[in-house]
Amino acid sequence: MTIIYERCCNGFRQTIRDENIKSSTNNMQKIYDVLSKLPSDPKIIQKIGDDYIMVYEHNDKIILKNYYKYRNEKFFQQVLATIKNYPPSVRIKKINHKGIAAILGGGIVLVSVTLSMFHQPSSLQKNSNSQKISFNNGVGRSDVIEIEEIEQDNSLIEQNFIDEQNYDLIFRLEQSSQLYKGEISNNINIPIGTNLNEYTTNKLVDFINSNSGQYCFDICEQFGIDPYLFVSLMMKESSLNHQDTLPGGQYYNGCAVGICQLETPQGQEITAFNYSTNQEETIYETMDNAIDENCNIKMGIMRFQNVLAKYKGNQYLALQSYNYGQGLVDLIVCVYADEIGSTYDEVVANYNDVNWLKYVEQVHNDPIGFANSIDLNKYPNFKITVDYLKNWSYQTYGDDKYISSTLSYYIGVYGKNIVDGNIVERNNLNNEVNITNLEQVENNFKIS
Repeated sequence: MTIIYERCCNGFRQTIRDENIKSSTNNMQKIYDVLSKLPSDPKIIQKIGDDYIMVYEHNDKIILKNYYKYRNEKFFQQVLATIKNYPPSVRIKKINHKGIAAILGGGIVLVSVTLSMFHQPSSLQKNSNSQKISFNNGVGRSDVIEIEEIEQDNSLIEQNFIDEQNYDLIFRLEQSSQLYKGEISNNINIPIGTNLNEYTTNKLVDFINSNSGQYCFDICEQFGIDPYLFVSLMMKESSLNHQDTLPGGQYYNGCAVGICQLETPQGQEITAFNYSTNQEETIYETMDNAIDENCNIKMGIMRFQNVLAKYKGNQYLALQSYNYGQGLVDLIVCVYADEIGSTYDEVVANYNDVNWLKYVEQVHNDPIGFANSIDLNKYPNFKITVDYLKNWSYQTYGDDKYISSTLSYYIGVYGKNIVDGNIVERNNLNNEVNITNLEQVENNFKIS
């Protein structure tokens, strides 16, 4: 039997191969159950490329994928701590942050979040007095990894975008805790993580660790979408409740369907670029597909890739168009561009300018009044959109707080999307954006 630990999505994947049987899991309980029972004396420890391979009796193997790249992460350190006689090339490092302890420092209470996320077996316990994590490897031997104290880090906005830990769930929970407690400054215009109380954070983390959550992360990776952003979008849309938002469910509104709230599926074609296959993929938005949770998630992700590409990685415009529709958001951008003497493309490219939101609010409060204010001689391409608003039968339209509401469930600070072959990384605290051509990074680049 071969057990492979490899970095993926929001954590590590344990893949078990036994002859012709192959299975994998991101369930941290299963991973830690296996980890706690690791033997302490492998027959052979060898380094092949960037991987470390430990061979035990009966040719059972444990493989740490990309050890060199991830050797300083807590999880790899904990795996290596179970080995009694590891070679000099493997080093056990003192973990330079408090891990779970850092999340529990006050303010937001994430005890149940971290415990439910890891479902730690009794062999993995934290001693809060000695600031140590104790591992029992299942054969009566216990190793201890010391945890060093560090000063509070208030310089998140100065960190390197590419730092892999910026996309690790545990680290992101720590960032959100610091934001919640006011230890770091939030975004002035559109704060993030403001609704991450104990209940909502548990709900988000439970979903991320579910089969549907792991599927969502995998599909986000395939289509180049920040999975934390998309999970927060689904939280806003449906409270991550798929079944009750289907036809016949108690929260079905007669139009929007499922976890991504896909509106009136009637066989519409959705095409998006799959970066894992390097080709476009098409799916049809039928009611049957929308009722299937995985299909619903995939269609929502592909939809979001389309609007994110349309707005050149401007996630604020992409989010608002998911709620208002592209035609109306395009009209708002044109009206705002004319007001400030700019162009449509310049407004889209300015990720820091959100003053167009005043028109979003105006549409929400008075959709018919906004429609009547539009000169169709000046904006003839928007006649269908304007006529649609003029015939709107409700007092308000859409959600003018959709962006802030969505990002109120966002875990962490940094976002990473692929847009038109470029990696667009965003610091959500200060709207700083870093763009790198996808061809310039290693082939195994991961979005999460």
